[in-house]
Amino acid sequence: MIDQNLLRKDPMYVEKMLKRRNVTIEVSEFLNMDHERKMIQVQTEELQAQRNKLAKEIGMLKAKGASAEDLMQKASSIPEKIDKLAEKLNVLQRDIHSWLSQIPNLPSDDVLVGKDETDNKVIRLKGAPTKFNFEPLDHVEIGEKHGLDFDTAGKISGSRFSICYGKIARLHRALGNFMLDLQTSQNGYKEYSVPVVVNREAMYGTGQLPKFEEDLFGVFKGGAQEEKQTAFLIPTAEVPLTNLVANTILAEEELPLKFAALTCCFRSEAGSYGKDTRGLMRQHQFEKVELVKYY
Repeated sequence: MIDQNLLRKDPMYVEKMLKRRNVTIEVSEFLNMDHERKMIQVQTEELQAQRNKLAKEIGMLKAKGASAEDLMQKASSIPEKIDKLAEKLNVLQRDIHSWLSQIPNLPSDDVLVGKDETDNKVIRLKGAPTKFNFEPLDHVEIGEKHGLDFDTAGKISGSRFSICYGKIARLHRALGNFMLDLQTSQNGYKEYSVPVVVNREAMYGTGQLPKFEEDLFGVFKGGAQEEKQTAFLIPTAEVPLTNLVANTILAEEELPLKFAALTCCFRSEAGSYGKDTRGLMRQHQFEKVELVKYY
């Protein structure tokens, strides 16, 4: 989440840098909410100070045997005022958090400005595309001859699913095992078997929410009628692996930490309508090995 102090100190810089990502925001929205938050906190502190002062004065009057009824009546209204301000502050803080959650990270100063991926700059090329003296088959045509079945998967689950069988299924399994064995035996990663269903807080922690909610598959318990989605299928094992240390302060001597997991991943691909509709690209369900390293 973006540093609030940066938003307060240099809002124009934040707006300028986000425009390089084709993101337009009005930092004034945050500043107005932030100002209101400060005013509520000041009012709350003033009421608390007034309550403490009255309590002290009431105690002194009672010690003298004098009537403190007027002061007690004045003091009795303060808790309700404080509670109303606290309720208002909670709502405002949720609004601020929601606003901040929509803001992406600022790009580095050396990132080029462009309207889309076609404006990307090629930094380095290695090798050259293979040239064939015949018309090569694409992966769908090759796969369907050796163990990929898109038609049956479509009948069972809909578009953007596939079935592997025979040697392709065996190869699929072997590749996952090979990558896990390589990373754990040679590169020092610890293997984890993690849940593929996670809660909303875990998705917030890794940045999938709130921006990419439409790209996720939600999960409801049987018969549940929640107004808001509370659980999701993971789009990547990065979500559970990263959340292994959520809200944890890691000591330097514990680092580096290396986590690896092979999981199914689920993506709705809501933003890719009409793109790569044929074949293994942009599948709703696929498996991959995820590596997470803290150092």
